[in-house]
Amino acid sequence: MPKISHIEIDVLKFPVKIGLIWGEGKWSNHLLVKIYVDDIVGIGEGTPYFTDIYNSYALCEKVARGITKMDLYEAKKALPQIQDKFSQKTLFDYAPFLALETAIIDAMSQLEEVSFAKKLGGSFRRNIPVSGTVYLDSPKNMANVAQKWASKGITHLKVKVTGKNDMDSANLERIRSAVGPGVLIRIDANQAYGTVKKATESLKRLEKYDIAIVEQPIKWNDLEGLRELKKIVRPEIMVDESLRKPSDIELIVQKEAADIINFHPSKLGCLTVTKAGIEKAAKLGLKYMIGASVMTGVGVAAHLHLASSLEELQYPNEEMGLHEICGKDVVVNPFGIKNGRMKVPKNCGLGVEIDEDGLKKYLLRVDMKSPRIRLTRAAYWAYLKAPPAVRERIKKPLKVRR
Repeated sequence: MPKISHIEIDVLKFPVKIGLIWGEGKWSNHLLVKIYVDDIVGIGEGTPYFTDIYNSYALCEKVARGITKMDLYEAKKALPQIQDKFSQKTLFDYAPFLALETAIIDAMSQLEEVSFAKKLGGSFRRNIPVSGTVYLDSPKNMANVAQKWASKGITHLKVKVTGKNDMDSANLERIRSAVGPGVLIRIDANQAYGTVKKATESLKRLEKYDIAIVEQPIKWNDLEGLRELKKIVRPEIMVDESLRKPSDIELIVQKEAADIINFHPSKLGCLTVTKAGIEKAAKLGLKYMIGASVMTGVGVAAHLHLASSLEELQYPNEEMGLHEICGKDVVVNPFGIKNGRMKVPKNCGLGVEIDEDGLKKYLLRVDMKSPRIRLTRAAYWAYLKAPPAVRERIKKPLKVRR
């Protein structure tokens, strides 16, 4: 049986400019994993969601040590169980499990000479529709980005909002004017409205821009408020932050808190766990979307195969990758958008190849014993142990710096 001989873990750091409600994101950090099995190399990617990249790296190293020398197929079976066990820890992060399982499935599908999607359960489509994200910026710049996505055939836009009515109205007016009536607009509040009352008032003011969906309008844990809001506003309610673990799906359904769930693989770890969650949501009557983490071509490929493996794809994929957003990547022949779609790779496995020379530009040297990294990890530990009121005051700058 094929055994994992060794595992390499790299940290990548890309300069970006992404306008978010808590500030401008200037760096995007990623785990890149390579799993060696005989003469096969499986690759996978994950991005930190709840913690920082150094914690992701440390956890990835720990899990990798546990599965090295294991049979490849046994490792795939064991990884979701290991994820479930580690998820009880304070400094848990899903990124290592997404990267490791993706690499394992990539190696398996190469060995079996089948597509990655088939190893996930099926290959139902070769072209995947994608949505375009418009990050916070000036009204003119946001309209230009929206127009760029529309010119590529995209008909579903995700527009970041601030919760400040005048600013959001100015941005959405320019965007709707730029793309016309034929493009669906989903606004992503990232909990900015806070309360049902504020969300209701704000969404009423934005009605003239024909908003189809509002994503996470209020606090993630206010499921009663989300249910109330769902009954009184016209746009459909999508939750993102409210989904923190697979068992939350039943709670969201029970509370009637949403019409749609945005499933971010970086937030649920193993792709098989994400797919099972999507299938559970569909069975319980909720609509679903595959979310994004602004990934390299490795992560984009995994998202495309996940979408291909679903019998029904209800919304476009949100993940379009770093290359489309800022022209950076680490794969040969990065993915592009044509007629609003991205092609699922044809080759067996993930179907992408690392550009080793290009990779060097973005490699971040990680020395877990360095004072700086020790201090960073200690700061996150203190943050996670702090009272909720303290965490609320400092979480925005932490998110931007991550």
